[in-house]
Amino acid sequence: MNITNENQLIEKPINKKFIPALIIIFIVVIIIVLLSFKGSRTMIFNFFSNKDAVLIAKATDIDYSIKGSCRTAVFGEDIIVCDENGITALDKYGKWQWNEKTNFITPVISVKGEYMLITDIGGTSVHLYKNLKLLYKENFPLGIISSNLGKNGCVMVIQKEESYQVSVSMIKPEGDPKIAFTRKFGDTFVMASAMSDDGDQIITSAMNMAENEGNSSISFLRTSDGEVFSTEIIQKELFPLVWYMPDNTVFLSSGESIRRIKKTSSSSDTFDINETIWAKGSSNLVISCGSKVMNKYLVIAFYPDTSSPLVIGGRSTIKIFDNDGKEKSSFIFEGEATGISSSKDTVAVYSDNRVTLYNISGKIQGEYTNGSNIKDVSFISNKEILISSKDKIVYVEFLHKIS
Repeated sequence: MNITNENQLIEKPINKKFIPALIIIFIVVIIIVLLSFKGSRTMIFNFFSNKDAVLIAKATDIDYSIKGSCRTAVFGEDIIVCDENGITALDKYGKWQWNEKTNFITPVISVKGEYMLITDIGGTSVHLYKNLKLLYKENFPLGIISSNLGKNGCVMVIQKEESYQVSVSMIKPEGDPKIAFTRKFGDTFVMASAMSDDGDQIITSAMNMAENEGNSSISFLRTSDGEVFSTEIIQKELFPLVWYMPDNTVFLSSGESIRRIKKTSSSSDTFDINETIWAKGSSNLVISCGSKVMNKYLVIAFYPDTSSPLVIGGRSTIKIFDNDGKEKSSFIFEGEATGISSSKDTVAVYSDNRVTLYNISGKIQGEYTNGSNIKDVSFISNKEILISSKDKIVYVEFLHKIS
């Protein structure tokens, strides 16, 4: 006979089907407890959200009266403004630092490290500064088409040329003669150029004028003597956007494709790499703008091809490619992206009236809406930007939200 004491507890096994429900109840209780503490709501939201914490934008108008066409940039700790007042330097709060009187038709500002290049597109002059000291002013009396600033301070200028289509000149930052060489092009019209980070190569992307079929002529030049050491003809496609990566890989973009090519400095006509990493194909996307960021990624903005009556615009697709041409991330920007800039690990994508900050994975860091007609966005620091539009300049600081 089996006798059981009344006071003895008999343990029964827990039904396993209730275990998930118990776990859920436990998590809910923990969340309720945490919500009672200050600041915990933000922590829980960030844990379960797919976005990083969005910073709050604090905007301050810079006290500066824009005159005529205006472009801005950040150089060192100064804000550089180019307009009909000339070249003006301000601190980030708008305090006047210095001014150089000069006349520009369409100024463009490029900054790389300790060098700043100001080019008057359609005009005749380029100004090169090193740490805010003017190194030289160089004139090109037939008119400047575009320019490019290298990391070493060398400058390439594409200019109009008598009896030729265009010429490309390379200017050294210091020493005599300033112009190292000038290469003339008779059958091609150079649209874009770039210089490798090591200063050994130049690439030119040109339209082949002789064939009249919209073909591109991609040429590589040695910076030592300006000689062309390799040329590639790409049929029925033009590439007005060119970027050199640190290992001398080049990305070229037309409106409908992105190419990745690489050529070592030899007499061979074959490329070490020549591949298409993205093509429009049957998609309705076209490329609107792009930029090299952090010196190792290519960021491209795509927008619906609104030339088709069946396509409605409104949102841009942003893709980030690594140096090998592999897609690292893809995300959506609200609006038609017109420009991209970066600082450290933050990317700013902007449209006519909006600036959105992302990390390299495509998560939103902060947003700012600014009337209309945004022309330039420059980083002062990773969480400070300068925005210039048609009629004002704005300093924007992105702050952590206070719970």
